[in-house]
Amino acid sequence: MKWTKEKKLDLLVNFYELSIDEARERYGASYKAIAGRLENLYDTEEPDLLELLIEASNEVKRRKGILPSSTPESRKEKRIMAKINKLQRKLAKVRGEQNE
Repeated sequence: MKWTKEKKLDLLVNFYELSIDEARERYGASYKAIAGRLENLYDTEEPDLLELLIEASNEVKRRKGILPSSTPESRKEKRIMAKINKLQRKLAKVRGEQNE
């Protein structure tokens, strides 16, 4: 099976919500292969895949209501979003330094 960026993101976001049969049908592979791919995605040091992990994490947080899905309206929400963005930039910088 060819794992495109979209399928990898879908796997990271939806894997834990799918039953074994649903996962097999959705990704067209054995459950062992799917779980192995997920493990490889989490255990990566590649910058592109780290960005994909962050994107998936943000999507899961939005679904859980931790991050807002729309643009912030109030000054308080804007400050919170600015702090989140600042921390994400710091995290990306730290991860980038670790890879070198």
